Amino acid sequence: MADLPSVSTKLEAINTMLGAIGSSPVQSLTVSVDGDVTTALTILDETLKEVLSQGWDFNTDTRYPIARTIDNEYLVPSNVAAIDVSDEHPEVRATQRAGKMWDQENHTFTWDRDLTFNITWLFPFDELPQTAKNYIALKAARRFQGRALGSDNLGKYAENDEMEARTIFLDAEGVDAQHNILTGNYAVYRVLNRRV
Repeated sequence: MADLPSVSTKLEAINTMLGAIGSSPVQSLTVSVDGDVTTALTILDETLKEVLSQGWDFNTDTRYPIARTIDNEYLVPSNVAAIDVSDEHPEVRATQRAGKMWDQENHTFTWDRDLTFNITWLFPFDELPQTAKNYIALKAARRFQGRALGSDNLGKYAENDEMEARTIFLDAEGVDAQHNILTGNYAVYRVLNRRV
């Protein structure tokens, strides 16, 4: 097993990415940054959103209450990657539109009842579990390296590190989630409860 970097901050992630193309590390992300750093930040943010949007135990809440506004609308928080009405309300058909929950049966944003939701959250990099940070940083580093250098040989090493970090992340996620095929498995619920 290779020695994978332990990435704890966004700055460390960016420096891991810069190291993948042979660039020197930076001391701060708040001062004026060069093109490589700007590109690395963009790729890290893209990768972060992509990975978190898949929905993991650490960033998914089930049956999460959202209070209705004075206009009886459900406003979707800005850091939500995915939202759906929870299994407590199987008869409700809703979707997200314009930052609110849309009633697909009655064609309105106005609701006459309290609902709970299954939500996948987007979190800042620094708030993630350590194994998720490592995986996202190495995935972003491989992408950054591929775009900056386009080297197949270097890409193989980066890909191996990424796969190892993904395996460690998935192992930790499985232990934390304590999934059971019969109970407490939101992923299975989502598959079985798809609406036609």
